[in-house]
Amino acid sequence: MPTDIREQLKALDGKTLNVYINSDGGSVAAGVAIANMIARHRGKTVGIIDGWAASVASVIFMACDELHMPSNTFLMIHKPAVSVSGNSDDLLKAAEMLDTIQDGIEKTYLAKAKPGVTPDDIHDAVNAETWYTAAEAAEVFDVVVDDTEIQLTACSTRVTNRMPEAIKAVKIAAKTAENEGEKQENNLRRRKIACELELLR
Repeated sequence: MPTDIREQLKALDGKTLNVYINSDGGSVAAGVAIANMIARHRGKTVGIIDGWAASVASVIFMACDELHMPSNTFLMIHKPAVSVSGNSDDLLKAAEMLDTIQDGIEKTYLAKAKPGVTPDDIHDAVNAETWYTAAEAAEVFDVVVDDTEIQLTACSTRVTNRMPEAIKAVKIAAKTAENEGEKQENNLRRRKIACELELLR
C-alpha cells in the first residue's frame, strides 16, 4: 500500500534506496503514487528488476535515479486500464481520465529515454504494449544491463498474448509446480486420513 511505502521512505530519508522489482503491476493509482514518492525521496534511488517490471511497475522502476536490469529480465509498458461501470457519460469520463494518466506515464518514460527517442516513439510503444529485453530496454532508456543473470520467478500466473515466450514458459512452469505441490499435499492428506481410520479399527 502507498501509505506503508510512505512510512518506510520516511524512515530511510536521505539514504540510498535499492528498489527491487518483480511485478505484473496492479492499481494504477497506487503505482503512480509510489512512483511519485520514490521520485521525491531525498537520497539516491536505484531501480533493479528481479524478473520483470510490467504495467505500472515499470513506472515505479522509471521513477528511480538509476535503472538496472540483469541481462535476462524484462520491461513492459502499455496503456493504463481500469474497470468501469455506469452510463455513457461515466465511460467517457473514464476514457478521458485514462488518456490523462497515460500522458503523465509517458512523460515519466520520456524522462528516462535516450537522446533521440521522441514522445511519439514512447506513445507508439505504450499503445502497442511493448515488451523489452534488458538489451532492448537499454537501447531506448537509460538502463544499465548487468551481465549477471538471475533465476526468473513468476510473480503471477497471468499470461498475456504479447508476452515473450521466455516469460510465458516461466509462468507456466510456476503454475505446473504449484499444481504438483497441491497434488502432493492432497496425497499426504489422504494417507494421513487412511492411517487415522486404520487406528480406529
